[in-house]
Order: sequence, then structure tokens, then C-alpha cells
Amino acid sequence: MPELETSLLTLTAIGGLLGALGIYGARSGRTTARVFCGRLLFVLAELCLAGGAWFAALVRADGLVPLGLAAGSLIILMLWELPQPSGVAGEALADEA
Repeated sequence: MPELETSLLTLTAIGGLLGALGIYGARSGRTTARVFCGRLLFVLAELCLAGGAWFAALVRADGLVPLGLAAGSLIILMLWELPQPSGVAGEALADEA
């Protein structure tokens, strides 16, 4: 079973890294294609983490906890609202009026 735990820990690290890169791409993309690629990378990372969590739950592996924490943290980071600079928010309100 140590190979399984090592594999789950590796999956957690790779999934977390790819998810973080997806969040970065989705948040900092200057074009819609780049934002789409970031979101796609994020969703694929989450699906891989979910598949690993499902398998870990089937075999009752100890690596399920860090895997679930990584997946949940990525969801929170993706949905976290970043404060807008005051100039951007002011321009948006002026455009609506």
C-alpha cells in the first residue's frame, strides 16, 4: 500500500499545481482564449483530483484527506472575489449611468 499512498500524494501535488496554474491563467488572461484555457485546465485538474479521491475512498486510503483538502482549496481560490482597483470600478459605474 505505500505505493498507493505515494501515488495519491503525487496526484495531489500535480493536481494542485495544475489547478493553481489554471486559476492563474483564468484570472490573468488578456484574451478570451487564454481565459478559456485557464478555466479548462482548472476543470481538468479538479476532475483528476475527484477521480483520485473516488479511488482513494474505494480502497480506504489515507491519502484521501490531503486530496480532498487540495480540491476544496482550489475551488475556494477560484471563487474568491478579488478586489477591483478603484479606477476600474469607478469607470464601470460611470459607463452604466
